[in-house]
Amino acid sequence: MLLQEASNGDLWLGTLGGGKPVKKDGTYLNFNSSNGFPPKLVFGILEDSGSKNIWLSTSEGIYYYEPSKQKFSKARFYSDNSCGSFYIRSAYKTSKGEMLFGGTNGS
Repeated sequence: MLLQEASNGDLWLGTLGGGKPVKKDGTYLNFNSSNGFPPKLVFGILEDSGSKNIWLSTSEGIYYYEPSKQKFSKARFYSDNSCGSFYIRSAYKTSKGEMLFGGTNGS
């Protein structure tokens, strides 16, 4: 299981069945294909320091969640199979805020 605490206090959990963020008030939100998040596996979770969007490397590519819109979108710059598969917990944010997600093809 992965976990990432967002700057607003929400706790994001990445599981083998998708991610489940836990709001700081203790409520759970389960994301799936019916509400815009089709991936079954979450490998890495990072928060963008500027936008506060949550970025996830998944079995279906890279997705991001916009808290202001309460919406998931697939990253437009990501092309399918460009990195092979992502590695679990292979996500890192540099001191400059760059987000890196590791995959089998070295991406």
